[in-house]
Amino acid sequence: MGNIDVDDYMSDNLLEQINDVKPGITTDRNHKRMLKIENERAELQMNSRTIYNQRELEKVRREEALSKPVPESSKGFALLSKMGFKPGMSLGKKKNGLFPIIFKSIT
Repeated sequence: MGNIDVDDYMSDNLLEQINDVKPGITTDRNHKRMLKIENERAELQMNSRTIYNQRELEKVRREEALSKPVPESSKGFALLSKMGFKPGMSLGKKKNGLFPIIFKSIT
């Protein structure tokens, strides 16, 4: 077999060259605490972004839905039409403007 300069993968020489670094495992208490705080902060930022995006998405969907008229095939429209509602009308009490406030003086 002769003298080969390549180290055998089973020999200790190869293992001595490798540093014993475990980046995912922390043994120090302070380091663990700092990693936990950083992870919580990152989660909070992601959650706040998703909430903000959800709010915007809800707003867009709400505006889109409110811009469309109620379809005449819906049950809600059928109920309203039985009560006298016609397309283009508004719901609620009709007001002709502000009424003047009358103060009664107590003497």
